[in-house]
Amino acid sequence: VDLAKNCETLIMAVFKSDDLNDWEEIWDKRDEFMAKKQMKAIESLKKGKKKNKEELIKNMKLVEFDEYLFDKLHSTIKTRDGDDYMTLSEVSIIMKWKLFRGKWRGRLQSFID
Repeated sequence: VDLAKNCETLIMAVFKSDDLNDWEEIWDKRDEFMAKKQMKAIESLKKGKKKNKEELIKNMKLVEFDEYLFDKLHSTIKTRDGDDYMTLSEVSIIMKWKLFRGKWRGRLQSFID
């Protein structure tokens, strides 16, 4: 059984559920899913012909980016006195997260950095 496909099936199944326990179970497995997605992305990069694939593999930190976005960033923003804003470095990390999760478009990152 393809583990990545199994993860996608579980995630799609929870969208049909009204049960909070189902949602919490998927949320608790988020790190596991991201680690599998990261390994799949690295394998794909290794097989590809991109010139900068070694750099992309070295910077592949989906688990860390996911943890930052869903755990740390929210609490960091809420600690700011009355102002909910993001710094340029926070936006940069979010862009890296977005690019590594989808199609890589390095030029987008250069607009922020």
